[in-house]
Amino acid sequence: MFKNITSPYIIAEIGTNHYGKIYKAKQLVKIAKQSGCNAVKFQSWDKTMWSDDFLEKNPALLKDIKKLSIDFKFLKKIKNYCKKIKIDFASTPFSTRQVDELVKLKPAFIKIASMDIVNINLIKYCIKFKFPILISTGLATLSEIMEVNKLLKKAKKKNSAFLHCVSIYPPTDKELNMLNIKYLKKKVDFPVGFSDHSEGSISAIQAVSFGSNIFEKHITYDKKSGGPDSAFAANPKDLKEYVKNIHKAKDGLGNFSRKLSNKEKNIKKVMRRSAFITKDINKGDKLSWKNIIMQRPGGGLEYKQLKILIKKKINYNLLRGTRLKKNHFI
Repeated sequence: MFKNITSPYIIAEIGTNHYGKIYKAKQLVKIAKQSGCNAVKFQSWDKTMWSDDFLEKNPALLKDIKKLSIDFKFLKKIKNYCKKIKIDFASTPFSTRQVDELVKLKPAFIKIASMDIVNINLIKYCIKFKFPILISTGLATLSEIMEVNKLLKKAKKKNSAFLHCVSIYPPTDKELNMLNIKYLKKKVDFPVGFSDHSEGSISAIQAVSFGSNIFEKHITYDKKSGGPDSAFAANPKDLKEYVKNIHKAKDGLGNFSRKLSNKEKNIKKVMRRSAFITKDINKGDKLSWKNIIMQRPGGGLEYKQLKILIKKKINYNLLRGTRLKKNHFI
C-alpha cells in the first residue's frame, strides 16, 4: 500500500474524539471525507493498557477510559460506514485480542502507536497478517527504529511505512525536528511519512518537500469540546485547509529535472532579449557589436549565436530597429 504511493495519503486521526458515541464518530468520518482525507483511524484502547494499581491511583483516568473505550461492535459499525462513504478505515490496536478483532474488519492498514514501537511481541503478531503496518516513531531511538525495520524487512512487509513523530501535544516549531524525515529515509528500508501533532500546516508542507506522501493529523469537530486531543486537533475548517495545502505543496514540487513548461517556453519568447540593429546597415556590411543592441522581445538571435555571426557580412539592407535573424547573413 505505502511502497509505491506517489500522491499524498492523508489519514484523519479520530483517536478518542468520538467520546464513545457512534454518531459523533460517524460525524468525524464524514468531516474527514468531505475534507479530502484518504483514511480515518481510530484507537482501540481500553483499560488493559494500564495496570490496576495505576488506575486505582488515578480514578479520573478510569472514568475517561470507560467513556472513551470502544469495542468490536463499535468498530464494525464505523467500518461499515467508512465503506458506505468510500474512505479507508484503520485503527491502532494495543493487544493481540484487539489485533484479532481489527483484522476481521479488513483495515486498510494496522497502526502501531509510538509507545508500542518497543512492544516487539505486538509488532511480530501484527506482521503475521497481510495488512500493511504503519509505525509512529515518537520517543524512539534510532536503534529501536532499526530493530523494527529489520523485523519488517525480514518478514517482507514491503507495503509498510514509518512516520516521523514528535510525542508532544502540540510541539513548538523548534521541537518538530522535521529534518528527521530526511534522516530516517536514509536509514530505513521503507517510506517515511509524518504523524503531525503540530497546529497548522507548515510542518506538513515541510514534510512534502522532504519526500513524504503519508500524513496523519488529529481531527475534531470542535477544539473546545474538551477531548484529550481536541485542543491541538484540526477542526473542519482547519482540516480542509490542511489537505488543500498538502496537495498544493505536492503539485509545486514538479519533477527532479530541469524542464521548461509550455507556458514558460511561450513566456521566454517575450521575456528574453534578442539582437536588434541600432542603425541602418547596407548589404555586404559586416556585423559588429557597435551596431547591435540586446532588447526584448526574444525569439531572435541570442548572445551565444551572435558570437559566431559577429564580423560576418549582412545579406540584406537592414533598417534601424530590425530584429536580426540567421537568414540575414551570407
